Amino acid sequence: MQIEWLKERKQSVEEEVDQLEQKYPELLDPSNTQKNSFLMTSSFSIGIVAVIAGFFLTMPFNLIAFIVGIICASIVSVKSYRKRNPSTQVKPSWQEKLLQLDSHAEEIAKEEENLKRLQQQIQEEEGKLTSIFKATNTTQNWRDLVQSYRSDQEKFEQAVSNYNSLQKQLTAIQEQREELESRFQFLAEWVPLANKDLQAKKEAVEEFASQMQETKMSRLQQPSTLLAQQLKQHKEERNNLFAEYSALLEKFGLEQPTEIPLWLKQWEKTQKNFERKEELAAILQPIFPKDITYTQLEQYLAEKKARQEEVQEKMNQLLEEKQRLQLQVERLQKNGTLDALYQEENRMLSEIYETALKWSTNQLLIAFLNDLATELSEQQLPQLLKQTSYYFALLTDQHYQKVTLDNGLIHAVSKDEDFAIYELSTGTKDQLIMATRFAYLFMQKERSISPVIIDDGWLHYDSKRKENLAKLLSDFGKNYQVICLSSDQEMMNYYRSFNQSVIKF
Repeated sequence: MQIEWLKERKQSVEEEVDQLEQKYPELLDPSNTQKNSFLMTSSFSIGIVAVIAGFFLTMPFNLIAFIVGIICASIVSVKSYRKRNPSTQVKPSWQEKLLQLDSHAEEIAKEEENLKRLQQQIQEEEGKLTSIFKATNTTQNWRDLVQSYRSDQEKFEQAVSNYNSLQKQLTAIQEQREELESRFQFLAEWVPLANKDLQAKKEAVEEFASQMQETKMSRLQQPSTLLAQQLKQHKEERNNLFAEYSALLEKFGLEQPTEIPLWLKQWEKTQKNFERKEELAAILQPIFPKDITYTQLEQYLAEKKARQEEVQEKMNQLLEEKQRLQLQVERLQKNGTLDALYQEENRMLSEIYETALKWSTNQLLIAFLNDLATELSEQQLPQLLKQTSYYFALLTDQHYQKVTLDNGLIHAVSKDEDFAIYELSTGTKDQLIMATRFAYLFMQKERSISPVIIDDGWLHYDSKRKENLAKLLSDFGKNYQVICLSSDQEMMNYYRSFNQSVIKF
């Protein structure tokens, strides 16, 4: 069980290491990180040199040097922000997990060695037992002998238990015997009972009673006539009672009056059984509230017995699992991992609490910002659509004069028709998106933060669309600084036609 548990732990750690190595390949190949760091350092150095050189150069070379320096610094900043190496944060955890793998492998090897040693000891002991039993010239296997010994031991324990029970019964019988013998003590003066067993005493008493009865009858022989008359009278009364109550006797199934004492005894026994039945019914009523037959009771008991065996089996499994968990806990306590896990649990609970607090705060901020954005968008939507319509008209050379929003769908309105956005051509869609972007930027003119930089955003435009775009940029440049980076000579001519500054480098 220890080996299985350690293998499970090792497999879990291996999966975590594989996930880290797949997510951060630089952990296995640090040269890539060094190369990127070298390139970023070189770019930053070039940018610094270009900025310093700009202070000593004349126009327009100083402007070019400043632009190159700013571009290099921007590239370094963006790369350092986007490609910040996360491996430095996870590398200690990765190394710790590698150490855990080595520790688990060492423990597994140690436990397997202990297991082999124990198995070898078992084989040696079995060999000794086999040799010992062979020396006794027995034909049975020592395992069978041990099983037979266990069976004999159980029988012996059962016999001891039966012996104790018989001893108690014997004591009770002995007490009864003593009580019966004590009842014969008053006859010791008239009957020779000394040195006789209980049966002999009984026979002697019966013989004495018979002799006494004969003596009594002989003494009563004189009034025999009176007794005969009384006997005759009693017989007549008995015959009259029998004739009078013959119907009652037939009702209860009796043929002779002499059966009445036996019937009374049976009736008393039946009455007692009925009372016992009522008593048992009162006791069993809470246990069996509903009527149930003997067959149903047997079936119910069989089901409960099967359920009991199932529960017992489950309890055995749970006990085994409990033993396994106790073994794991002892193992963790022994190597100090349990304390570390408790500490990690407290740290993670604290982190969860802080994260939950931060998350709830962010949720409140998100709800507030969404409400604010919704309110602002509803207030600014008409102005945004108006400015989008203006720029879209410039880009399409007044072919489309208005942009509307109906049921959440953008429409472009020309002089004669109304088109939904999915009905427009690809180029016209691109112009509509461009107009929407510039309209949104126009509405932010009061708090302009940075210039608008466009890098060849018109490569698929024809000459007319390029001219219209240059016209829009000229109009938009009155409120915003616009920087266009392009190698398109035609666009440069359009910029010059609208008196825009063009710098070549």
